[in-house]
Amino acid sequence: MSGFEGERPRPSAAAVFLQLGLGVFLTFALHVVIGGPLWMVGSVFSPVESLAGAWLMGLSVAQLLYVVPVAIAMAFVRRPIALGMLIGAAITFLLQSACYGLAFFLLKDLH
Repeated sequence: MSGFEGERPRPSAAAVFLQLGLGVFLTFALHVVIGGPLWMVGSVFSPVESLAGAWLMGLSVAQLLYVVPVAIAMAFVRRPIALGMLIGAAITFLLQSACYGLAFFLLKDLH
């Protein structure tokens, strides 16, 4: 019997939980890896500063450019890691939406 026949053993719940956590961590690490250098270069070169500001303001949409391809690639390796990355992207979207909502609510009376 070769190694390719039969079913693979199911991973333990702890292993799946750790892989989900790794996926969430990878999402936030990608935010730092992409946004950090962009922010540093933007502080030196003024044309890039508007790009860095636009990336920060549109992080929820901009993360689709780098989180989704990595999550798709990870789905072929470990599906729970890819799911964790999508959960991390959803957390980023919700946090940024909440911050925008709070800012618009607090600034609505200023004219």
